[in-house]
Amino acid sequence: MAAPNTDTADAADAVRAPIAQLALTAGLAAGLGVAVGTLTGAITPVGMIEGVIAGSLGAGVAAVGLIAGLLLFVGLKARSVFTWSSVVLGESAGRLLVTAAIAAGVYVSLQPAKAPFWIAFLVASLAALACWTVRFQSVLNAATAKQTTTSQSAVTHESKSPTSKTEDPA
Repeated sequence: MAAPNTDTADAADAVRAPIAQLALTAGLAAGLGVAVGTLTGAITPVGMIEGVIAGSLGAGVAAVGLIAGLLLFVGLKARSVFTWSSVVLGESAGRLLVTAAIAAGVYVSLQPAKAPFWIAFLVASLAALACWTVRFQSVLNAATAKQTTTSQSAVTHESKSPTSKTEDPA
């Protein structure tokens, strides 16, 4: 059996990134980061105001990375379900590495409150990572199920049509 062609996707088999849903989860993840940063500031000696500022800054750095990731997905054409896992993995790893470096630079240069900043950054980044992974997984599962159903339907139609004549041995 030949391996599926993963370089190009037929129009019927092509899958696009769920941009609107990813944007929504990015916003929710950034908001969650700000909320957690604020709470962290409230329960530590830092204070509520400093927690809001540091939490917003940390979640803002994560949001910049999420926007860059969204722009990457917007620029990608529809592709085969078999190639999306590599793209999502590469984007997620790259986004986390780059935003962590940016966060370190922001932290060193602006010196916000330590705990709210880093906790907000990590919560926003990891919440978005989890949500994007789950969202892409459901989109890819649905596309795979659709392709499997179509393939099984084609096989069923082929098996019902006579492909060769059998002769009676008598």
